[in-house]
Amino acid sequence: MKETLWQSGSPINTASLKEDPGYRTIAKTLDRIAPAFSFNNCNYLVEKSRASTARVVVWREIGVLRSYTMESTYNGCNQGIYKVSHFR
Repeated sequence: MKETLWQSGSPINTASLKEDPGYRTIAKTLDRIAPAFSFNNCNYLVEKSRASTARVVVWREIGVLRSYTMESTYNGCNQGIYKVSHFR
């Protein structure tokens, strides 16, 4: 179970377009400045169970290249200054 904040994003179709190097900038910046955020827990793959989420739909149907979901756990955090805290 994840005990932190993380982000999900839609992947770039590498068959026709190279990945934009700035695509993961938000996550890398948050990892650097936000103690509860974890870049290592970020996921940029589209799982079958996530295919109907707003992030994936706007990416596939409207063409929004940088559509993200920010997620969190209710359990608290297992890193940084919030390691033993619960989110309220």
